[in-house]
Amino acid sequence: GNLVDVKLIEDKCDILISTTSGRFTYELYNRTKVIDRPLVAAIPSNIDILLIWSDKMLWKQWMIDKGFEKHVAKSIDLNNATYPFVMKEGLSENSQGVNIIQNPMELQAKLKYFQEKKVTNYYGEEALTGMGRAQGIFYISAFEGRVLNIQCFLLIGLKEDIVRQNFTDALFIAGRPKNLTTVKGHSQRINYAELNITSVLHKIAYRGHYTGIFCAEFKMNKDKTVIFMEFNARICFSLTPVSYTHLTLPTNREV
Repeated sequence: GNLVDVKLIEDKCDILISTTSGRFTYELYNRTKVIDRPLVAAIPSNIDILLIWSDKMLWKQWMIDKGFEKHVAKSIDLNNATYPFVMKEGLSENSQGVNIIQNPMELQAKLKYFQEKKVTNYYGEEALTGMGRAQGIFYISAFEGRVLNIQCFLLIGLKEDIVRQNFTDALFIAGRPKNLTTVKGHSQRINYAELNITSVLHKIAYRGHYTGIFCAEFKMNKDKTVIFMEFNARICFSLTPVSYTHLTLPTNREV
């Protein structure tokens, strides 16, 4: 239900880490009506970061404001669009609100849909084609802005799935996009040293003063620069069966 048994958590768990959306974690944490919340909760001290990173538009502006504009996709002027491009709804998850817009007719149809559904939180951005049939994901654990562990996995989209989406090899939507074939792809862990992104990940965690685990999904642009598509302020589902035991965090008791 909506109750959190703090004593049970204290007795049974070493640390409590969110596995759901950042917005849900934020709301649940603030609904917990206790004076002393569990010390084991891996919640950022600036808890609003959970809301910022859960909204694609707010997250993107945060990245720009913090000096990471090189690593977010370029915006598309919807009044003077170049095709194809990607349209995103700000509060969408698992690619449900992500669409590839291939021509002016599709753009007008999508804008009409937004108007009918009273959706105002949306934007367009460049299509990222520098990784072909693949996208990557970083799993980062941090404590008070200090990175403890980074892992990187490559998700290689299966060609037959992407063909069923009716897009090219270099342009597809991973996840569970609405009305499209689900594409998760084959997952493999990679050495990310050659991506030249480690220092950026450390700076992101530091400037967010982040505590917990977050997932950073990325593709590359045509210049082979890592471009982040979104952050998830939680453990992503694809991590849980793979290697979550290696992403431990210290509790307040251990610091």
